[in-house]
Amino acid sequence: MNSVFESYANVVKNEWGYYPVFPPGYPLALGDFGSVDDGIFTRKGNVKDFGITAKKLKGETSDNKIDFSKGVDFNVSLAPSVTVPDMFEASLKIAFGDSSKVFFSFNNCRTTLTDNYQELKNKIIELYNKDIWKKDYYVITELIEADRSTVILADSSEAEIDFGVAVPIGANIPIPQLKMDFLDGKLDISESFSSKITTKIIAKSGLKPLIKLSQLKVKLSGEAELDSSIYKGIVDEVSDKFGRDLQLSVETDKLELNKEILTFEEVDVKEI
Repeated sequence: MNSVFESYANVVKNEWGYYPVFPPGYPLALGDFGSVDDGIFTRKGNVKDFGITAKKLKGETSDNKIDFSKGVDFNVSLAPSVTVPDMFEASLKIAFGDSSKVFFSFNNCRTTLTDNYQELKNKIIELYNKDIWKKDYYVITELIEADRSTVILADSSEAEIDFGVAVPIGANIPIPQLKMDFLDGKLDISESFSSKITTKIIAKSGLKPLIKLSQLKVKLSGEAELDSSIYKGIVDEVSDKFGRDLQLSVETDKLELNKEILTFEEVDVKEI
């Protein structure tokens, strides 16, 4: 897994309980299914390809804004513009350190859930029993859409990025307000410098940056559930690979004798 993405994914999960779309602007929809390769979801199709409709239930998030800037030095300075009369030039600098290489802000977020979740689960079980649905498929059962999305990822503790914005003299905009306006994507900024930045999405509109993934999980009893905690990530995969592979082998053998008692259940996302 890309270490920069791994850091981003862990922060998103630990702070907000979601899985990040990567790259952040990749187009995805409710009911999309696919694989997770090197920690990144790769779309293969949508459940409608099997005649299933993932009905949408939309609403606002409990937290209308989702962001993270811990361990990031965010400074704003003002100086008279040397090119435009009666204007100040505001410089917004984001510097990363040893503790964090992740900065993101998603504003005016809206949640889309699977309204017919039980029906979706039952249909996937049927497809699995017919050897159509693969057990290693993941399916998107929830997603977040944001009016404005900013994601900046660094690959070094010395990484930084600078932005400039013109401010009219006499506007009397406090520096803390400039910071908030930047995070809210309200400023018409231009990048003036960057170093060791791997990903930068600045105030993009209409992105769906966060999702929840579910996967068919088969128990030792032969029961199955649609589990949004099944993907644990590269660190956990290395630590428990032998035990988990052995368990999956036993579960798969037993499943062939117990397909008639398959069920589904959704649980919380575990650490990526």
